[in-house]
Amino acid sequence: MGKELGEKLGRELGKEEERKNTEKERRRADNAERELLLLKEKLALMEGK
Repeated sequence: MGKELGEKLGRELGKEEERKNTEKERRRADNAERELLLLKEKLALMEGK
């Protein structure tokens, strides 16, 4: 019974860790997308001069 409980707890912790990692990657992608848009805007302004 202790082993089963430990395995279940391990699976749950693994799922939580995976969720956190997925959220971190999503934030990184969002930040990268915003940065790319800013760079495109700067480039457009520079080309317009």
